[in-house]
Amino acid sequence: MKKRLILTTIIIGVLSFGIGMGTFAYFTSTATSKGNVFAAGTLEIGASNEGEDQGVIEFKDKAPGDNAVARLVVKNIGSIPFRYKASAASTSDDLTLYNQLNLIVKSGWTEIYNGKLSDFVGKDVNTSLAAGADETLAFVLTFPADSGNEYQGAKANIQFTFDATQVNAQ
Repeated sequence: MKKRLILTTIIIGVLSFGIGMGTFAYFTSTATSKGNVFAAGTLEIGASNEGEDQGVIEFKDKAPGDNAVARLVVKNIGSIPFRYKASAASTSDDLTLYNQLNLIVKSGWTEIYNGKLSDFVGKDVNTSLAAGADETLAFVLTFPADSGNEYQGAKANIQFTFDATQVNAQ
């Protein structure tokens, strides 16, 4: 009989607990944030004569000691800031003149590079160019005064390349 009383008490307790839990109520509310947009930015660099057949620097009929100056505008036409590097490369088989010429590159009054044209490879140009901004670079190409007769009639076809990387990239 004692067992039955204990078992009945336990069953009544469990049922009472379950019924009691069902009567507790909490206030709740839900809010929804709609119209959120997630979009990746674009990294796109442009140059003032990109895609054209004419070059930035015209260096014809020059003699030792002569130079030529040209300007090129580098543009951030993307939506995120970038830093960029510049390089020069010969697109012709004859590297005679390419290896002889000197190049100075400036951004405003800041000299970015001063040395052999053939060594202008992967040089840091800018720490950051904001979206929509542009930068004018001055290129000064010089035919060294001590160049000899072996450079008469030599030609060089040069391509300048600009490589952009997002600012916060490692």
